[in-house]
Amino acid sequence: MDEHTFRLRPGESVSLEIRLHRPDTHRGLVTVVTSGLPDDVTGAGAVIAPDGAATRLHLTASPNARPSNQPFRVVLVDPGAVPPRVLVAQAPLRGRFAPPGTLLRNETDALWLTVLPHP
Repeated sequence: MDEHTFRLRPGESVSLEIRLHRPDTHRGLVTVVTSGLPDDVTGAGAVIAPDGAATRLHLTASPNARPSNQPFRVVLVDPGAVPPRVLVAQAPLRGRFAPPGTLLRNETDALWLTVLPHP
């Protein structure tokens, strides 16, 4: 993923691009789901086709969504593996004043969602 922070207003949606870098030997279907979203936000599951490398995942806040700031995760599942293989999506961290690649941790799997208050 390119970003690790997302904002939503009540009644709106945001689209997250998920790119999968798979080994040449893997051509299975991969499902994409969310974990840890606020109660008023839904994440429509997505699928990456066996020959695909990307998909979009949509997060939607209900019209009555309460304000919230919290981490969530995007999880990729290979249901064809035995047992099913589970991977957590990663996004780059960019230090405000740090040169690229010099942070102690340069990527994260804990994405951040802010649901803004009603206007």
